[in-house]
Amino acid sequence: MTLLTYGTRGDVEPFLALAVRLRQAGLRVRLAAPESFHGMIGPYDLEFHGLPGDPQALARGLLDRAGSNVPRMVGVMTRHIQQIALEAMRVIEAACQGADCIVHSFLMTASGHLQASANRIPEVSAQLFPVFSPTAAFPGPTFPDLPLGPLYRRGTHALNALIYWQGSRLLYGWVRRQRRGLPALPAYPFSRHVRSPVPILYGFSSAVIPRPVDWGPWSVITGYWFLDPLPSWAPPEDVVRFLEDGEPPVYVGFGSMIGREWESLARQSVAALEEAGLRGLLATGSHSAFKVDLPPNILAVGDIPHAWLFPRVEAVVHHGGAGTMAAALRAGKPSLVLPLTADQAFWARCVQRLGAGPPPMRKHRLLHDLSAGLHLVREDPSIGRRAREIGEGIAREDGAGRAVEEILRLLDVHRA
Repeated sequence: MTLLTYGTRGDVEPFLALAVRLRQAGLRVRLAAPESFHGMIGPYDLEFHGLPGDPQALARGLLDRAGSNVPRMVGVMTRHIQQIALEAMRVIEAACQGADCIVHSFLMTASGHLQASANRIPEVSAQLFPVFSPTAAFPGPTFPDLPLGPLYRRGTHALNALIYWQGSRLLYGWVRRQRRGLPALPAYPFSRHVRSPVPILYGFSSAVIPRPVDWGPWSVITGYWFLDPLPSWAPPEDVVRFLEDGEPPVYVGFGSMIGREWESLARQSVAALEEAGLRGLLATGSHSAFKVDLPPNILAVGDIPHAWLFPRVEAVVHHGGAGTMAAALRAGKPSLVLPLTADQAFWARCVQRLGAGPPPMRKHRLLHDLSAGLHLVREDPSIGRRAREIGEGIAREDGAGRAVEEILRLLDVHRA
């Protein structure tokens, strides 16, 4: 069994969780992911194949040069992948050699589909946001939710698929010109006109996105794929002391979104917390050189597992990445979301629709919007209550276990 994923931590960690559960089910598992995650994956004793490239550079490119502009997003991703495509292809081929099934993420869709077709083995598309399954229930994750009706919403999904697959074909065509003898890219794997569309497992909760009635049977929502800290992990002592010294703080972190404007966003967030008289945890990530003199009610923190930290905070201020959103909802905490790029605005709208957070914040008015959002979360008890209800629903799910069941069922059907 080979799992293929590429991206930042929010893209890799759920696949690591799924790989661990597959191994616990008795399967031999290989995981291909960016080489930079070797240290995170190593303790789990999986067969690891390191992919080239710097996913943080991709995140910076999306933030600094694309924002919410879909064509620019495609351009940034295409340029990034083209730089590593030839070496990545060799790693992927080695990782898939002898596998009896391939599970691939969004950016690995074309490569995974190609390897499964070439080796004549089953494949599963494993997605962390609702892509490749058209619906009239909501627009494609990178498109605005305009009041233009169901045709618009379905059309955005079709346009997403067209842009993605045409981009993949062009990129793979370039790879074939560099490496003679490679097979042609097979047909788009999710078309309703294909005799057996590739099954898609969605690693999010139906408590967050109810299953659209117009999805086909091959699109399955399993629940989130969570990775809890290893038993050997211990929280930093200064964080433990800070949490014990007062009221639960507000967490502020923008994940892997580490673009040019990070310091401005951090300063405005600190100002909003001070204005509200709240304690805070500011996740500095790679910005360890951030030199602002923080007030005593705010502590700068490094990389701490959300599964441990979020149940101990009052609310979560974040960028709307799928992984951070999942962790905040699981902990039953309100989310105040500043969407910056990719699918983040989609998740920000979701949390507002669910009643588990205020409207999405705007970058150019962050201080105002965050101050208003913090006031709303504290003054409106229904937001906290709704967040707790969603968290309780997610706690009853075993998303990774359900995904393993679906994959094993697919293997049984293929072997029959």
